[in-house]
Amino acid sequence: MKGLTDKEAKLIVASVERVCTKLDINYLTESAYQFITLHMSFIAHYNSHGFKAEYDDLRKFLSALQTGELTKERDWNLRKADRQETDVDFLKWYGEENQKNVAFVIREIVKIARKHEAQAEAAEDRKEKAYKITLAKVIANKYGLTLVTQ
Repeated sequence: MKGLTDKEAKLIVASVERVCTKLDINYLTESAYQFITLHMSFIAHYNSHGFKAEYDDLRKFLSALQTGELTKERDWNLRKADRQETDVDFLKWYGEENQKNVAFVIREIVKIARKHEAQAEAAEDRKEKAYKITLAKVIANKYGLTLVTQ
């Protein structure tokens, strides 16, 4: 069985960082999607397109990267990373190098999520505000009114 290499681990981390710096879930690579759904307490998603649609709101995505989808406990995935390196069965089945790489990626992803939370919050708030203003203008226009924004 092929394990997670150092190079693959770094590419997965870079993909998540790019999602956060570009503020766009569509920068998530297929390998990053696969890793996240396999190792970070996410439920099965039909495919990466459905996953990206579910997590288009980066506030939700960054929160779930820390907790997984089954809990709200912020350090859940950090504890999972610890288990990757210490579980005797995992080490036997998948190898020490693979497990160290899996733990490394989980920790780096959580670190990235925490680093970018405020930025994502602000960006999503701006997006939501723009959408609501557009919707208000459409409704006002429908009734012959003009909405003036400041």
